[in-house]
Amino acid sequence: MQESIWRAGVRALVKGVCLFAGFGVGMVILAEMVGAIADQDKGISSYYDLEVMPNVKGERKELAKTAPVLLVANVEGLIGTERLNMQTFHQMLVEAREGVLNKRVKGVLLRINSMGGTVTDSDAIYRMVGAFKEQMGVPVVAYVEGVCASGGYYVACAADRIVASDTAIVGSIGVVSPPFMNVTKLMEKVGVESETFSKGKGKDSLNPFRPWGPDEGKNFDDILAFHYDNFVSIVTDKRKVEREKLVDDWGAKVFPAPQALEMGLIDAMGSFADAQKALLAELAIDDDYYQVVQLQRNWISQLLQTQSTLWQGKVQHEWKWPNQLDSKLENQFLYLMP
Repeated sequence: MQESIWRAGVRALVKGVCLFAGFGVGMVILAEMVGAIADQDKGISSYYDLEVMPNVKGERKELAKTAPVLLVANVEGLIGTERLNMQTFHQMLVEAREGVLNKRVKGVLLRINSMGGTVTDSDAIYRMVGAFKEQMGVPVVAYVEGVCASGGYYVACAADRIVASDTAIVGSIGVVSPPFMNVTKLMEKVGVESETFSKGKGKDSLNPFRPWGPDEGKNFDDILAFHYDNFVSIVTDKRKVEREKLVDDWGAKVFPAPQALEMGLIDAMGSFADAQKALLAELAIDDDYYQVVQLQRNWISQLLQTQSTLWQGKVQHEWKWPNQLDSKLENQFLYLMP
């Protein structure tokens, strides 16, 4: 009898502690959410947390709030997706200019591992890096960890110097359109007809439910040519490579780092620490009185984002084919490695 009373007492104590701890955690989460919403109501949105990274010696140091900072800007994954797009990158740069980093950023390390993405987002991020470099008066060094292809390389061209790991692949300078299919022969077989009503010459161009006329896709081909020419012009201007060689010989191929170095697509091979050293050399910083920092998306901003199914009151199940594109990249012109 005494043993059962003792067990019941312990059980009640454990329940009480758990309830108290759960209540405390819940209050912390609620306070964070209320604070975030209040900040948004004031027009002050903060989506990123500051993370101090190891310097070239592998050390993380707590330094004075006036210490110079090397900002790591990550371009990882497909460009134009929810995780990495012109809005998220712009917000990161805005927050890098504000708060504790205000006027402390002396250089930028673009850490790239991307196969590319949408034409629009790739170009926007490229121009944001250039604008940040000009406004802040800082040098930019790009470091390629694995892949720097197509839109990823487009962004890298904003850097003053490109350093790649020994196993990196670089290139894929080209543009691709979304696929267009014609199903008229299939419709004939199954006995289905379709009628599309439109006004404006060429408004229903490449309509998949009717036979296509000659040169029907010329308008889209002209758009592709425009985006391709823009890409080639940026590469030949920033990397000082010959246009004819790029267009006629290299094409949209990807190249291993040693070959990319010989071609002039990158400036050096090495580690992330070597990229840091290159940036420090540009800044004439020869001691270790500096910090390497990156801004990471905080959990509360991810929780509160409008796309979250939590706030939409639904559970979403998705099944994708292997190698299926992210839905945000569908039906767009892409600087993307195949």
